[in-house]
Amino acid sequence: AAQGFAGSGGYGDEMLDDERAWAAAELFATTGDAAYRAALPTGATGEPGWASVAPLGMITLATASGVPATIRDGARAAIVAAADGFLVETARTGYRIPYASQTYNWGSNSSILNRAMLLGLAQRFTGEARYRAGVVDAADYILGRNPLGQSYVSGTGWKPLTNPHHRFWAHQLSASAPPPPPGVVSGGPNSSAMVDPVAMTLKAGARRNAAGRTTSTPMR
Repeated sequence: AAQGFAGSGGYGDEMLDDERAWAAAELFATTGDAAYRAALPTGATGEPGWASVAPLGMITLATASGVPATIRDGARAAIVAAADGFLVETARTGYRIPYASQTYNWGSNSSILNRAMLLGLAQRFTGEARYRAGVVDAADYILGRNPLGQSYVSGTGWKPLTNPHHRFWAHQLSASAPPPPPGVVSGGPNSSAMVDPVAMTLKAGARRNAAGRTTSTPMR
């Protein structure tokens, strides 16, 4: 169920199957106990996220020493298949990233970077350079080749991030608060949860501007 507490928002997650699958993968890789085999993650996979952690178990099965070859190879095949899907998406985006969704959720950069992680694993498993190229495309996007024309990482890349939305690195709000240290990654663009006061103001302004353009007299 969704949970919220002071200083953060809710991170709802009503499914436990993926947590169980991840836990089973870690326990199986650690102990080799056959009792965990029935609960291992299987089948198709995608990038991991806070509400979808089964892919982390798949990564463990694909990379940990001592995992039986049949299970290991199945996990690797699932990761390579996911990477192939990401590369198909790369060809459908103007900024050549392995992410062709029309919706950029809160923390969209995590989806892109987690996809890059699976692409890197696919290159490791197959030796094929096209997967490495997908990782580079994702890194280029994060470091400045994106619609905003700026790096989403503090201290590096083109026009680096300086004022992230953060409870502690809030120097823009108060001189007594610290700026972000180098290497902080922004959550990235978000088109689905514009709920903070600054975003709501910008969203309202964008709507007014759009309405003005729609009702203005055409130039002759």
